[in-house]
Amino acid sequence: MKKRTMQMITGLMLMVVMLCLSLWLAPIGAKASAMALNNDECDVVFSENVKELAKENYAGVISISATKELLFDMDLEALGFLYLFSVNGEAGYAIVVRMNGAFEVAELYFNAADPYAGVNGGSRVYVGNMLYLSYADGDFYIMGEETPLSERQIEAVRSIAFYSDGGTITTSSETVNYVTKSETKYELAKRHPGITHISGYTNTCAPVAGANIIQYWDRYKTDLIANYTPGTTMGNFYIYKNPSSDTNAVLAQLYYDMETNVYGSGTTIAQFKSGLITYCARSNYSVTYDSCMVNNSFSYTTAKQYLAAGKPLSIFLYGFNVVDITPTTNTDTLSYWLSGAGHIMSAFGYNEITYTLADSTTRLDKYLMVAAGLTVIERGYLNVQSNLQIDDAYAITVS
Repeated sequence: MKKRTMQMITGLMLMVVMLCLSLWLAPIGAKASAMALNNDECDVVFSENVKELAKENYAGVISISATKELLFDMDLEALGFLYLFSVNGEAGYAIVVRMNGAFEVAELYFNAADPYAGVNGGSRVYVGNMLYLSYADGDFYIMGEETPLSERQIEAVRSIAFYSDGGTITTSSETVNYVTKSETKYELAKRHPGITHISGYTNTCAPVAGANIIQYWDRYKTDLIANYTPGTTMGNFYIYKNPSSDTNAVLAQLYYDMETNVYGSGTTIAQFKSGLITYCARSNYSVTYDSCMVNNSFSYTTAKQYLAAGKPLSIFLYGFNVVDITPTTNTDTLSYWLSGAGHIMSAFGYNEITYTLADSTTRLDKYLMVAAGLTVIERGYLNVQSNLQIDDAYAITVS
C-alpha cells in the first residue's frame, strides 16, 4: 500500500484539568515503556484520524490495534505520544503532540516502520516533521546515527523544534455575591465572530485571530470573503454567523499568508501583520495597525477608545484567561479557563462591571469581549486585570 501522511490533522480539542494525566506524570527524560490505549483525549485524536484514513484504503471490516510511547521535546518535557499501530495486519505509526493546549496529529503513516526503532535506554525526542532524535547520557542523537550532535547542531535544531507549551487548559470558578451591580459596556456586534480552528493545521491561533478580524470587516468591506454574508441584522443588533466552510477557507489562506510554522513553531507578530495585509490586498483593501501599548504596557483605556471607534483588536498574549459569566439574582458565577501558553485573541468590545458588596465595598472587573480561539469556549471575556501577560495589541482597520 502506498505510504501516506497526514500532518497536523486535528484542530483544537482542548484539554482540561487532569486529562491525559498518564502523559504528564511520567518522569521527564525517562525511557517510557509501551502503553495500551485507554481512550483518553490523546487516544481519541489518534483513533479518529487513523480510522478516517483507513476507510479510504480498506474495504469492509477494519481491525485496528495500537500501543503508545512517550515523546519528549528538546527540553526533555513531555510533548506527546508515538503510536505504533496495525490496521488489518499492516503496520504504521502516528505522532500526536500537544500544541496550544490541544492534542494534534503531527504525522500519520501507513506501511511504515517505527522511526524510533533502536532506542534502547534513551528517550524519544520529537523535533518536527520527519526529524527524530534520541537522548541518552547527556547527548542527543539523530536516529540511526552513532555520533552525538554537536552544540552548534543542537542550537540549530532547537530553532526549528516543537516544544511543550505548558498549554494545558485548567478551569476554576468564582461566585460574586453583591447588593447592586452596574455595567459599562460597548460591543461591536451583539454576537461577534467566534472562529476557533480548522482540521489539518497546527499552531493556528494567529490565523484564527486573523480570520475573526476578516469576518468582522467583511460586514463593511464586501468580498473580503467572496460570495459571503458575514451575519444578520436583527433590529438594532448584528449577529455574526458561526464558523462554516467559508470562514475555514479564510483561516486556511491566512495560515499560508502568515507563513505559520515556516520559520519555527507558530506565527510571529510581524508574520501576523504582514499576512493580514497580504490577504486583504487580494481584494484591493489595505490594513492599518494602531498600537494599544503605552510605554511598552497594554493600555486598557486606549483599547477602549479604539473599540468605541469601531476597530476590533488583536491581542498577543503569554498566559491568558477566558471568563464566562452566569448571572442569577444578586449573584454572578464566573467560570474561568486558564492557560500559561502563548496565544492570540481578537476583541470586539469591552465590559466594566462594578459590584457593590454586602460590606459596602465595591469591586470593579474590567473585561474585553473576545473571540477566544478555543474550542472549549468560542466567545467570552478576557479579564485584563489577572492571569495574563499582554505582549502586544493592535486595533485593526481594513479600508
